[in-house]
Amino acid sequence: MHILMLHDRYLQRGGEDESTDAEVALLRSCGHAVDLLEMHNRQILERPLWQTALSTVWSQAAYRLVRQRLHTGYYDLVHVQNFFPLLSPAVYYAAKAENTPVVQALRNYRLFCLNGLFYRDGEVCERCMGRPVPYPGIVYACYRESRPASLTVATMLSVHRALRTWHRKVDLFYTLTDFARRKFIEGGLPPHRLTVKPNFVAPDPGLSTQNRRYFLLVSRLSPEKGIMTVLDAWEKLGGRLPLKIVGSG
Repeated sequence: MHILMLHDRYLQRGGEDESTDAEVALLRSCGHAVDLLEMHNRQILERPLWQTALSTVWSQAAYRLVRQRLHTGYYDLVHVQNFFPLLSPAVYYAAKAENTPVVQALRNYRLFCLNGLFYRDGEVCERCMGRPVPYPGIVYACYRESRPASLTVATMLSVHRALRTWHRKVDLFYTLTDFARRKFIEGGLPPHRLTVKPNFVAPDPGLSTQNRRYFLLVSRLSPEKGIMTVLDAWEKLGGRLPLKIVGSG
């Protein structure tokens, strides 16, 4: 297959960037031709805020770029990793204008939650789930602790919910877990277009031949990753085995 991969890279490299690179490498190793078209969020620092706000809802530049790429080359599929905020949902419309199927990776809950986490003030929060306008996220300034920034994300979600963009313009979504799939179904995405594709490690290192007894947590060190839950569980086990934590944050 000839695949056009779209990705908006984060200011701080994290799991989504790593997963995107791993998927590109895996697909290429299996004989697929993958062209990676990407933006980088460092570009936000060089733009006026109003321009970023408008392009978050609809980026005409990204629309033209994707249409041009699809028009000048043959592609079987557009694979969208992260569209937020520089690519915007406009890329779906560009793909459909060129009659190209679209697959969207779902590695966070951005379609239903302004911060993408379902997590606020140290607790699970799903107050925006199912709302046509996710106004609680604006009230609580859930995106970057800024009401103007939260309003921008809420506007993007509200506009494209009204347009039914994710129902009409995306052929297949994949989540990382069954739990996440159920959440997206609860939020209104069509079940028959949702599948599960876990993350992977390539190449597989296999099982260690050494007898090493310890708990290992590999994670970004932030509250929503459940660091405190792991520490509480380890303490309840009496600390009988060492706990090793690999990550930064």
